[in-house]
Amino acid sequence: MEEKRIFDILTTYVQKRPDQDCALAKKENGAWRKYSIQEYGANGQKLG
Repeated sequence: MEEKRIFDILTTYVQKRPDQDCALAKKENGAWRKYSIQEYGANGQKLG
């Protein structure tokens, strides 16, 4: 699959790395909040 949009990257990432424990992270109130590939996928699909 050729990625043409940012949302295409998400689909490829979920397919190729389903066991990834941390897809993204951000700092909240001085502590790092990790997002799993499942959370990333679920939240990304809401945007698309």
